[in-house]
Amino acid sequence: MAFKSRGGLDKVWLGWFIMQIVVIGLIDAVPFYPKWLYASPESPLYFLQRIHDFYVGTYRDLIVTEWHKAVPVRPWVRLNAYIEVGFQLPTAVYAALRLRKGRGTSGGDELLFLVYACQTFYSTLLCAHDVYHWDEKLYTMAEKHFLVGGFYSSWMLIPLTMFVDMYLRLYGRVSASDIAKKTK
Repeated sequence: MAFKSRGGLDKVWLGWFIMQIVVIGLIDAVPFYPKWLYASPESPLYFLQRIHDFYVGTYRDLIVTEWHKAVPVRPWVRLNAYIEVGFQLPTAVYAALRLRKGRGTSGGDELLFLVYACQTFYSTLLCAHDVYHWDEKLYTMAEKHFLVGGFYSSWMLIPLTMFVDMYLRLYGRVSASDIAKKTK
């Protein structure tokens, strides 16, 4: 299988995937860890609880707090968390390992990254949409704009850009294959 490299963009995607691994590991996947690992000051990974407490205390992000509840008010949040840990994290680890070699991507990689980008965009869009439905007595419109503009927008725009890049790579492969078939 032929590999394509888009040097600069591949480095951007490598950085993105590494950042995704860090964010999932330090914030989003924490509810999946046994509580004895992070919940009390004596816990070996207590710094994870402190990161969570700082984030929630500073930004009051209901979506992050939902993941720590035994029964979430928004059941879709739990589903998003399962998809993030079950699909996004393994894909990000695979992608980081693949892209760090600097040898480009295969058609299969590009298809996987296209699906990943679409899913990541959609799940983040769902979160951003939810923010605008939070109780206006508790969250001002300025706070909602800050959360969506400051956090969620980059988690939509970067995967959207990745989707376009992977689509164009795959389209180039299919077009080249079609041309090769016609010339035979």
